[in-house]
Amino acid sequence: MKILSGVTKSIPVECVLVERENLIEVAEWCNGSVAGLTGVEYCTEGLTHSVIWLRVMVGEYLLKTEGGFMDYTSEEFERLIDASPDE
Repeated sequence: MKILSGVTKSIPVECVLVERENLIEVAEWCNGSVAGLTGVEYCTEGLTHSVIWLRVMVGEYLLKTEGGFMDYTSEEFERLIDASPDE
């Protein structure tokens, strides 16, 4: 699993492309669970401080910010994130 560092609207993020080959690693990284061969389920806090379970699919990016996790399609990621690999 290759974790990238990037910036969105001046907010530093860590991000990873979800692939079939790294589903287990991604699930461990976000304290989530593998959802078959299609993605990873992860939880985040909603606006009312409720826990919401979401699913990031293979081919999408999972981003980690100070506020939690969020997922972007590859098109959103390429348009909004300036990312570079962590060395």
